[in-house]
Amino acid sequence: MVCVYRYNGEHSDKRCLLSDRGYATQLPHETHLSFSFNLSSTAFIVYVFASIEKLNLPYVPLPSVIDSYKTQQKVVRVVPFTNDLAALARYNQNVVYQCHHAVYSSSALVYGVTLK
Repeated sequence: MVCVYRYNGEHSDKRCLLSDRGYATQLPHETHLSFSFNLSSTAFIVYVFASIEKLNLPYVPLPSVIDSYKTQQKVVRVVPFTNDLAALARYNQNVVYQCHHAVYSSSALVYGVTLK
């Protein structure tokens, strides 16, 4: 799955940080593999890779349903999000946490973190 987060309109002043590593990985508590990248000052993207066996589904599907899914042709799902401030705060905090030495921003004010 690919998630694209954009900030515009009333939130066009919100900024997505750029890490000196160029990307951020999943947090330790997440059960899937993900990579987050800055697309622009007001957009970022997350690539999510998950095992069907490890997904936390709200119900337990029959083994035949899972087997059927495994044999189907896979399609990459792109999910757009607009002005999701909670996601922006998590992304910016994760970028700061995982950077090597520095993060970059087009603004002195960055949503979700305090920069010096």
